[in-house]
This record gives sequence, C-alpha cells and structure tokens, in this order.
Amino acid sequence: MLNEEFKTQIEVFIQRVGITPTTFGRMALGDPNFISQLRKGRVCSLRTAEKICVFMGTYDQKWGAHRNAARK
Repeated sequence: MLNEEFKTQIEVFIQRVGITPTTFGRMALGDPNFISQLRKGRVCSLRTAEKICVFMGTYDQKWGAHRNAARK
C-alpha cells in the first residue's frame, strides 16, 4: 500500500537526519502533531504528501549545513 510505504519513508528519514517526530512535523508542515497522528492512522492528502516530499528532498541542502555546524 502506498500509504504504508510513504510512512516508512518518513520514519527512515527522521532516523537518518536525527530529528524528533515533533520537529519533523513542525518543520515540514507547521504541525508538530503530524507524525503522532500519522502513526495513529491519519491519512494525508496528496498536497500534504507533496509538501513532505519537497521538505525531505531539500532538507540536507537547507538544513544539513546548519546541523553540521552546530555539531562542531
């Protein structure tokens, strides 16, 4: 099911970049509860899914440098 694959991609992304689910929701959508609701069965619209894909696709370019600088 596409929805399950999408959820898996989000979970893998969260772990890979090391952000909390709350931070992910806040940064990607302005909704800190998004991941907890998604885990409870929330289904997102195509528009929301597109925003998430854009966020994940551009995260390293936009935020990766900031995270790396903070680690030094």
